Amino acid sequence: MVEKEEDLARLEKQLDEAVVEENGRKRKRTQQEKEEILEEVKGKMGMADNILSLMTKKTVKEFKENWEKLSKIKITLETEMNYID
Repeated sequence: MVEKEEDLARLEKQLDEAVVEENGRKRKRTQQEKEEILEEVKGKMGMADNILSLMTKKTVKEFKENWEKLSKIKITLETEMNYID
């Protein structure tokens, strides 16, 4: 969480220093423009967190399901070849 806050602080500083060129004229971004960019980035960071969380939950669930299947298999010398990929 601290990393994200540091990243956002760096981005905010970069936005303060950024120069936009429109119609041949250079200007700094307005406060509203900077806030819109920050909000968009925060939203995307949140979506990434949600995706990672869902992937982790799915991976854990798959592991548990596969572990249960494996624990039920009785491998013997006669059947071991069936389980080698």
